[in-house]
Amino acid sequence: MTEKKTTKSKEPATIAANDREALQDAAKMAGGSRFDAWNRLFVVQTAEALPVDDAYEREPQHQAALCGLAGIGPRDELEGMMAAKLVVAHEVEMDCYRRAKDARNFAERCGYLNMANKLARTSTMLLGALDKHRGKGQQKVRVEHVHVHDGGQAVVGSIERPGVGGDRKI
Repeated sequence: MTEKKTTKSKEPATIAANDREALQDAAKMAGGSRFDAWNRLFVVQTAEALPVDDAYEREPQHQAALCGLAGIGPRDELEGMMAAKLVVAHEVEMDCYRRAKDARNFAERCGYLNMANKLARTSTMLLGALDKHRGKGQQKVRVEHVHVHDGGQAVVGSIERPGVGGDRKI
């Protein structure tokens, strides 16, 4: 007989602002550190960097940023810093697109779109740095055909020889 597996609920998780333990757990997932002081400071700094015009929208946007950080799942403080910059850059980029849509003239619209373009490139670079830090950016080179002509030599494998100033690998 097979045992039926229970699936987790697909409902979004919410964190109440007065639930200290839940906030601490969420901050730990967002900050990536085992130190609570770092995680608390980190979450506050990230929230304060977000572009919020309306005080009514502040709490939902802070919750969304916290969820975004937890979704990225930083494993250490360095990944936490990169994740925070990624979330903030995305929020500011989207704010620039919104402002470009509401711009009064062409020059203002171009300015906001140029800034959004720069932020999009910054986000891409941050994501690449995060992937590289996590070890996902490694490349594998595979040589399939090697031609050795008359008088030539070929070696398959790694070659190590001492070089000037110490050991060097080729």
